[in-house]
Amino acid sequence: MKQTNLEQMLPEFARVIISGNYHLSEEERNRFLENYDSPEEHNPKWHQWGILTHSLKTREAYDTELKVYLEAWGMTKEIDRYFEKQIDGTPKGELLRLSLPLHDIGKFLKKGKHDFDGHEEESGRLILNSITYYLREEGLTDHQIHYVGFCAANHFKFGYIRRELKRFGEGYNLKNIRTNITRASIDRVSRTFKNFSYELGILYLVDSLAKTDIIIEAESDEEIEEQTEWINEQIQIKELNPRIIKAVKQRPLNIELTKQYFNMIKK
Repeated sequence: MKQTNLEQMLPEFARVIISGNYHLSEEERNRFLENYDSPEEHNPKWHQWGILTHSLKTREAYDTELKVYLEAWGMTKEIDRYFEKQIDGTPKGELLRLSLPLHDIGKFLKKGKHDFDGHEEESGRLILNSITYYLREEGLTDHQIHYVGFCAANHFKFGYIRRELKRFGEGYNLKNIRTNITRASIDRVSRTFKNFSYELGILYLVDSLAKTDIIIEAESDEEIEEQTEWINEQIQIKELNPRIIKAVKQRPLNIELTKQYFNMIKK
């Protein structure tokens, strides 16, 4: 399936899915239909762009930024070898890339203004049911569609480590990411998804990189805080929701968490 064909289908997928979203009132549904790619219909606290644009930005991060980090972490050859493995004649890398524009389509079934709880599983379900016909028409086999759906359904599984650190009072920061507590959580996740471990890290990273184009780099929590004034200036210049500062500050944390993960699962 060509990515250009998929991009052309995405707006129609969005409209069809939203039209059947009865979690929302008729007024909310109509507004969503008219503004399905608006940041306000996404979550401006964590996303600079609307759902569709964010999804395409995720693929862009996969094509560009991901390679830089994998090279820096000494993972390029290992990852390349893994994603050269094929499913019905197509490399896994191509199929994972294909999943990226679709990974958030479950968000069109949101339950409230910014309530996307369970959207990952919904994305997988929609791929395996509602849009399967279109994917088959573009030449994907059932095994390939299942893999694409699995990528979408599990694209945030690695992110639950972040939630655990917050829930148990450790805090999600660079200091705690580098502790044995986090390594234990990483080990558990990698064992649970033993045959999908590389995908988990990549999906989490590129999704994180595609939240905003205000970019900071930091090796310590203090360095992140020192950049607060500059971040706020950029937010004002771009006329973004001030709350997106959390997503900007979280970027170095997500990168470090993925780095720790790949260091642990490296063969």
